[in-house]
Amino acid sequence: MTRAEQLVKRLGSAIVAPSKVVAALLEILGEVEHTRIDVENVLRTDATFAAEVLRLANSARYSRRSVSDLGAALMLLGEQELSRIAVRAGARCMKVPEVEGYGMADGGLWLQSLRTAVATELLATNTGLAEPGVAYTAGILLDVGKRLLGPELEEELEDAIDASDNDNESFIDVERSLLGCDHAEVGAVLVKSWSLPDELVEAVRWHHAPERAEEAGALVWLCHLGDFLSSSLSGAGSVEGTAYRLNEGWSQVVSIAEDELIGLLPTIAERAEEALGEFEEEAA
Repeated sequence: MTRAEQLVKRLGSAIVAPSKVVAALLEILGEVEHTRIDVENVLRTDATFAAEVLRLANSARYSRRSVSDLGAALMLLGEQELSRIAVRAGARCMKVPEVEGYGMADGGLWLQSLRTAVATELLATNTGLAEPGVAYTAGILLDVGKRLLGPELEEELEDAIDASDNDNESFIDVERSLLGCDHAEVGAVLVKSWSLPDELVEAVRWHHAPERAEEAGALVWLCHLGDFLSSSLSGAGSVEGTAYRLNEGWSQVVSIAEDELIGLLPTIAERAEEALGEFEEEAA
């Protein structure tokens, strides 16, 4: 058993997994031939989630009239918005006050996860290299391994920062050298234990080393770029941002100019703040 598997076995139960309806919904939305009835049938297997969809459809943001039918609610929201709602609801495990070992307090992990989700979705939309809903899902889950690795890293935090700053090591290399595994590996084991699609598992596993992915294709490169862009923004409090290494091979996979890539940062920040507000509204 690997070090990552040991951590997930020992600590993974403390993290609330996405409900089965979220996994089923994402699988359906990822199928090219699916219909609205297929989506509706999945939602009807979970009365709580179906009620949440209806509640949101009736909120002032979406409708000025009463919507009582689930099918009408789906037409009003649209599949892409529905997938965002499902992912945010399923990823509440990322919304924690503090993540020890990474310097992220005051919900920093949640903010960074939303930024990565928005960035990856935006890249998928602009390039057509991945389904935007899947890209958003992958982006929001990329750093879930930090939930388990953070407490292990806390005692080594000063050494980790010194190694990253003084030895010119990326933070993920520091994680491996100090703890025997990294947050991407731990996150992939955790996501796999939740029975989420294999392409999400692989995207989480290799988002820092996209050239090593075998199944996720362009998605893992979009995640790598989305994670880099998210880490380039301030405010999440993570100590690893300045040590992020962007794989030089990205430009051979993703047809977007470097200045255009950096130019996405204001849009990412704005949309993530909007998503943050929407989540707070959904949770109220």
